[in-house]
Amino acid sequence: MPDITDINGVALSGITDINGVAKANITDINGVDIPGASATLTYIGNEFNEQNPFNSSNPLVIDIHSSAAVGDLAVLMCASDNTLDTARFIEVSGWTTEILKAEPSGVSVDTEIYCAYKILTASDITAGSATVSYDSTRTFFEGGGYMHIFRNFDTSTPIATADNYNSSDQSSITTPAVTSVVGGFAYAFTAFDGGDGDPVTTSTSGWTLESFNDVGGGSRDLTVAIATKNDLCTTTSTGTMTFNFNSSDQARSVMIFIYPE
Repeated sequence: MPDITDINGVALSGITDINGVAKANITDINGVDIPGASATLTYIGNEFNEQNPFNSSNPLVIDIHSSAAVGDLAVLMCASDNTLDTARFIEVSGWTTEILKAEPSGVSVDTEIYCAYKILTASDITAGSATVSYDSTRTFFEGGGYMHIFRNFDTSTPIATADNYNSSDQSSITTPAVTSVVGGFAYAFTAFDGGDGDPVTTSTSGWTLESFNDVGGGSRDLTVAIATKNDLCTTTSTGTMTFNFNSSDQARSVMIFIYPE
């Protein structure tokens, strides 16, 4: 059976989606291949939100990027300034948890991180956001998080991560590499225990600081930041990446790698 070249006389080049599913995420129709369906991994964009206080009465609601489509990959990367050794993030229903780490027992890090991902459905696009809840009644925790959107990724193994933390006051943190990779997209996240960490910078060659945000205010607040690798990975490692802060404190960092088709 020949490949599909048009649908009802409309050339595939003129079609952007089928019933709301991005063309790049469709490989066949009723078992008939669509030529050129496998495409370059694409970073669509991200959305950020923060909550202060961050607790059971005030969840973190993060919008889905306006250009996201059914079949795209959404990745949540969130943090709080939780000083306890018990995780308080409530895993979002329907999302796959990649990382959920509170402060290690007996080690002062003063941050908690949560990373999860999902292949978006029509219901997600209609909802327009994801709600990240927090199991705490305290009124002095802050939370912040990003949702990144990707297209043309490996649906069987979309993501890999590596993370690190500083347990003493330092003015920088090096994000560890994800290895055994080629062709995918890499970005790094950091959570710094204190709003005085901004402005956040990086001097790591080949990386660009995308954004940083000071969550809260006063002595108990949080700085979060994102940096992206300028090009798709061409070697078997993302390489490491260093965030620099405006002051010294504890911090965490996460390297996130998105596998291509």
